[in-house]
Amino acid sequence: MVCAGGTGGHVMPAISVYETLKERGHKVFFVTDPRGARYTQSISADDLLVLPIVRHKGALGLIPYTLSLLINTLKAFLWLRQQQATCVVSFGGYVAFPMNMAAVLRGCPLVLHEQNAILGRVNRLFSRFSRVLALSFLGAVQNLSEKARSQVVVTGVPVRQSIVRQQRQGYIAPLGQELIYILVLGGSQGAEIFSQVVPKAL
Repeated sequence: MVCAGGTGGHVMPAISVYETLKERGHKVFFVTDPRGARYTQSISADDLLVLPIVRHKGALGLIPYTLSLLINTLKAFLWLRQQQATCVVSFGGYVAFPMNMAAVLRGCPLVLHEQNAILGRVNRLFSRFSRVLALSFLGAVQNLSEKARSQVVVTGVPVRQSIVRQQRQGYIAPLGQELIYILVLGGSQGAEIFSQVVPKAL
């Protein structure tokens, strides 16, 4: 089981792992929420579980949110059992909470991946239960327990094959007055600072 919260920063690296495991002949399922499902065109409908977690802002929103987490944890638990999952690979985000909790309750090995320089809330909460804690940046180990630190492996961010194939084409420098095309990559929150800083830098 590969699961990831609804933003591209969580979902895209998770899809990279899903695609790679599928290519290697493994049976892989992908778990996300309705927001994350927007990015899953490459994933078979038979392999996809969408958990409809309810989120509302404010104190009153905590009650439906908590109930939603409990209901979806039960769904995740039953799905893990039905599919006889042997491992859960979680990329964080609030939608990962039910699947992580279901893995812990079933005694299913849990692998966490953190894309950011600071661990997100869900990854930090479950770091003590993980078999492996894969990091993009070693600095993310700050404030972790000794047990969690012992599980750390620095992997970087998984990259989709479509991007890897572009990299293999090599770089051809523009000549004279040819246009220069610049691709800026950033997550939903990272994109804001990029939109401010990159134009000024150019």
